[in-house]
Amino acid sequence: MSLDMGGPLSVQSDMGYRVNAAIEDNGDFTGGDDTERYFLSSAFDWQLNDQVLVRLGFDYHDKSIVSQPLIGLVYGENVQTYLPPYVDTQEVLLGNLGRCTRQKPVSITG
Repeated sequence: MSLDMGGPLSVQSDMGYRVNAAIEDNGDFTGGDDTERYFLSSAFDWQLNDQVLVRLGFDYHDKSIVSQPLIGLVYGENVQTYLPPYVDTQEVLLGNLGRCTRQKPVSITG
């Protein structure tokens, strides 16, 4: 959902504004690809005379992404291959994987 509006604030058109806002909430039934974003921006212009323009602006952005780590397997003879540990995406955000330390060896034949 988004909002974008703006226009003059005075009859002389020497003052104007613009406001942008957006909310995004995407996800799937597993909770592994959830994304939440919030954005707000505003601007105000005031033309005092031909040489002076006052411009004010504000931006806010917040983003939350949950993701599984990439699987990077090592292949080769006599190499024990490990899958990355399972990450409970309900509790852990990307980059905070320090407490997930269990690994189980797997065999890959080709």
